[in-house]
Amino acid sequence: VNHERLIGDETHLNQILINLLSNAVKYTPEGGHICLRFIGLAQHSSQFERIRIEVEDDGYGMTPEFLATIFDSFTRAENSTTNKVQGTGLGMSITKSLVELMGGTIEAESTEGVGSLFRVDLELRIPDEQAQGFFWRSQGIDAMLVVDPTAAGRETAQRQMEGTGVRVDTVPSVEEAFARAEAAAPTGGYQIVLVCCDVLGSACLEAAGALRSAAGAADDRSVPLVFVLDHNFDVEEGLTLPPWAGVLTRPFFLSTLRRKVEDITGAGQADAAAAYDAVLQGKHFLAAEDNFLNAGILSELLELEGATVEVVENGQLAVERFEACEPGEFDAILMDVQMPVMNGHAATRAIRALERPDARTIPIIAMTADAFVEDEKAALAAGMSAHVAKPLEIGDLKRAVDLLVEKGRS
Repeated sequence: VNHERLIGDETHLNQILINLLSNAVKYTPEGGHICLRFIGLAQHSSQFERIRIEVEDDGYGMTPEFLATIFDSFTRAENSTTNKVQGTGLGMSITKSLVELMGGTIEAESTEGVGSLFRVDLELRIPDEQAQGFFWRSQGIDAMLVVDPTAAGRETAQRQMEGTGVRVDTVPSVEEAFARAEAAAPTGGYQIVLVCCDVLGSACLEAAGALRSAAGAADDRSVPLVFVLDHNFDVEEGLTLPPWAGVLTRPFFLSTLRRKVEDITGAGQADAAAAYDAVLQGKHFLAAEDNFLNAGILSELLELEGATVEVVENGQLAVERFEACEPGEFDAILMDVQMPVMNGHAATRAIRALERPDARTIPIIAMTADAFVEDEKAALAAGMSAHVAKPLEIGDLKRAVDLLVEKGRS
């Protein structure tokens, strides 16, 4: 797990842990072992931490038949070993409800006579100040040198960076900045330099460039150099900034500085491009497509992108499959519009009417050769989330998934 503190429902989380651990204690004989694990998973969003909680024991275990009903109400294992254990049989059903209320998933594995493993996956919000810290750490920035002749400016720089984990050293002049950079060099120097000046001219550029080198840069592309001015027009005409340098004007906020660093280093664009390029990777789709050839092409396209898809032949089967699936099993539904038995519009309306919370939130993406405005309006009116034309272009699907699945999580 990357963050010390996360935002979530403490009461529900405590109850989930108590239920899982007490269940393990009940069904593990004396001398057995119980293991509680917290595992950090790859983040879907910079604002949310994904964690996995595992409770594993080497107790009595469960039969395959009982494992299939473990999360149903009033279900308890009954055999000569376990029937002495007291309980209502509601524990795991309640636990599943609590996990789903927190937007998570729960699953169980077990072998009779060997033991059981319960696995809970949750997404918890990262506090804003820690999310800011994650950005600066990802950029390799843990120390900042600020040159500002005004006491108010130096104080503002210190205050803005509070909670980010970045050490901020401030000095009133370039001369003092050189001394501070020399003193900091043995401990790694600085990874970003801010220089505040009345007018940005060639003399200021030369002094700031030398300071950046002294601050720890092996070359001009090692440390972002940000010039802070009072006005946009306080720049000498025809001046060319050196590599990895940018200009900010007062007043600016931490978010503005962050975007400037992203612009200077190209990290924001590179990260966004990489994330968008891999937006389908790891996704699992349910698709309704009655044409065998189209279904095969769809499966091949998604497999090339690192995604998987389960294809059914008509809208009715799509409704039935979604109704039977576990929460979170599918990231989105790809729905052909013209199908026998039940068309895509009717299937979408039926899914949206199901008595389960995710029926109203799961993205349903229409796939149709009818790409006119009225067809898109009809799809949206039926409850679909987006509309892509056939033959399917993978770029169109990426855009829809990026908007509906990735950004919908953040």
